Amino acid sequence: MDEINEYLDKVFSVFPVNEKTLTAKAELGQMMEDKYDDLISEGKTHTEAIKETIDEFGDPDELKSMFEEAAGENDGDSETERASAPVAPIPVGTHGFPAFSRISIATAADIKIKTGERYDVICDGFKYSPEVSVENGTLTIHGGKGDHKSALGFSFLFIKVNVFEVNKSGEITVTVPVGTRLSDISLSTGNCDIKISHINAENVSLKTLAGDIKLRKSQIDNLNISVTAGDISFKNFESSRTNINAVSGDVKGENIVADTFKMSTVSGDSLLSFANYKRLDISATSGDIKLSTTQNIWQSDIQVSTISGDINVGGRKMLREYIQDGTDGSSISLRTVSGDCTLDYEESE
Repeated sequence: MDEINEYLDKVFSVFPVNEKTLTAKAELGQMMEDKYDDLISEGKTHTEAIKETIDEFGDPDELKSMFEEAAGENDGDSETERASAPVAPIPVGTHGFPAFSRISIATAADIKIKTGERYDVICDGFKYSPEVSVENGTLTIHGGKGDHKSALGFSFLFIKVNVFEVNKSGEITVTVPVGTRLSDISLSTGNCDIKISHINAENVSLKTLAGDIKLRKSQIDNLNISVTAGDISFKNFESSRTNINAVSGDVKGENIVADTFKMSTVSGDSLLSFANYKRLDISATSGDIKLSTTQNIWQSDIQVSTISGDINVGGRKMLREYIQDGTDGSSISLRTVSGDCTLDYEESE
């Protein structure tokens, strides 16, 4: 398919051509075509199906630019680079940091967002400082270069590809005062991790190529997560609308409250526990799905299916498919191609 082939050519253009990357490219292409076929079978037009497929797997220009940035960091440190190392234009890690309601970070570094006594930003472990600014209520951080190396790689299904070594940057820690409600958070990193704790925000977008994402004790209205290779974990998390797209990695969650929670994974297991929900839509190509909730599942619309695997709903074991009409307007949909689906109801004491 021309559009998918163009997408793959663009994303993989920064990698060396070898057997591993060609295999990974073919695997991802097959996954995208399977997604396209599913959307067509649901009645989508060709244009709609292509757009939704590409949206789900991530913008090709963003993925390519992040890979290029990582590759560029491996070229060595010239005298020119050292002489022109960027310096933060405002104080970093000081008590007089300006207030902000929006955060935009794009870097090859670990990122932490947390609450504390005051607004603050600390950049630690960098050889070259990232550029930091606050303008019109938006904290913007980009660039930066660390002082040690690690292999940049990713996994598709059971194929791990290490393509080159990159300089892994340090750590950026952003603090906002306790009780602050942020309007927008956009975090994008390469071979690094993202951690958010005790945050209240309206819109949050998280992207990482080969890193883990952790969310703890946070309330987020609209959450979008895109991970190429890495684990995702939630604990004591509340959201009105969550959308997750993950290629390779496990997803774990405890005590989640969600109006709408939609997740699509390619390779990895999902273990999720919900305190309350309205609509759950979880699918996997290769991996087990285990979901438990204290909300009465017997009042929900339920549709569970697998092509190769077992189904267990509330202790009831069956093959291939389980369908149930509910009474309270809530719904649960679990789908996997290769893997088991388990749905448990844990009655409150």
